[in-house]
Amino acid sequence: MSLNLDIKNWDTFLVHKIFKVGYGSKLDIGKMTHDNPTINFVSRTACNNGVCDVVDLISTKEPYKAGALTLALGGSIGSCFVQEHDFYTSQNVAVLEELENLSQYTKLFVARIIEKECKTRYKAFGRELNSHINTDLCIMLPKTKEGKPDWQFMNDYMKTLFDKAKTETDEIIKISKGDANTIINLSNKVNAEDFNKWVDNKPKDKVELKTENWQEFKIGDLFKTYTGGDLIIGNIEEGDIPVISHSATNNSVKIYSQNIPNKKLFDHSKTISLADRGTFFATIQPEDFYIGTRVKALEALYENITKYMLMFIATIINNEKYKYSYGRNCTDNLDSVIIKLPALKLDNGDFQPNWQFMEDYIKSLPYSAKL
Repeated sequence: MSLNLDIKNWDTFLVHKIFKVGYGSKLDIGKMTHDNPTINFVSRTACNNGVCDVVDLISTKEPYKAGALTLALGGSIGSCFVQEHDFYTSQNVAVLEELENLSQYTKLFVARIIEKECKTRYKAFGRELNSHINTDLCIMLPKTKEGKPDWQFMNDYMKTLFDKAKTETDEIIKISKGDANTIINLSNKVNAEDFNKWVDNKPKDKVELKTENWQEFKIGDLFKTYTGGDLIIGNIEEGDIPVISHSATNNSVKIYSQNIPNKKLFDHSKTISLADRGTFFATIQPEDFYIGTRVKALEALYENITKYMLMFIATIINNEKYKYSYGRNCTDNLDSVIIKLPALKLDNGDFQPNWQFMEDYIKSLPYSAKL
């Protein structure tokens, strides 16, 4: 079934007339506990469905129920999500609870419309959304002959999109010979028919890892290391700059921040972030970033470093994770930590990292053209 979005039959509806609007839990993430975390914590971030943490249930604070919509009134203003689990919110997050029994597909449709409206009318011009959400915030929606929101059309339209995405995902997985973890993430971005062109499936020369000729190098000889100072997540004014935490999930990004005065912004093109306590997890980032507590930044001393070289070294560092289990950490001696890398022997008998080999190896991997 093919459904067209013919907006000639749409009408304007006040958000507070179709949803019960609340102003969220207004909790401080920095004061939440994690003894038995079971409740999602929704902030003003545009990532991870708005969820930035999982926290303990507060006996005196009832969480919002799964199925409600959340809307960022500040930070990533206009970011709107349907929550899959019970949740709390931070400051400046509105909660929209349905007044009618709406399907998941219908709520996803409305969430996208609300987000588009808010980002167009408010974020783009720096206008406040708080004072409008429960008064005059309007959205355009399909309508029935009776002039009411056409919930059934919205449901059917979104279902066709999901069905199409599933069909294409299944086909892409077949084409990619089962590399599902990568391909499912792409299912809503690339048509199955175009996948072979997109992924650049040309045969690549195989590069072998012959580790018997690798040499030991100290991290301090390859990178200048920085230590993240105290950075209270609950005090961060949300924006567009990633803040790297000691988490091993979401590429270690905890939240997105506005510019922080007197805080070093690291150049992602030459820097590895490393959680030096807890997870001992190294990542590279697609954009410049800040580092939080328990995080190191490794800024390359080699001038011609590339993302492929950083990827290689970050993977090698992560293979050293086992050394820092059982409560051990390398907080004070990171510069002395030794890793083994491909190496070239110099005329004076010393060794230097074989940077070109590292780049060539990463580029030889499947789908490397899209890294």
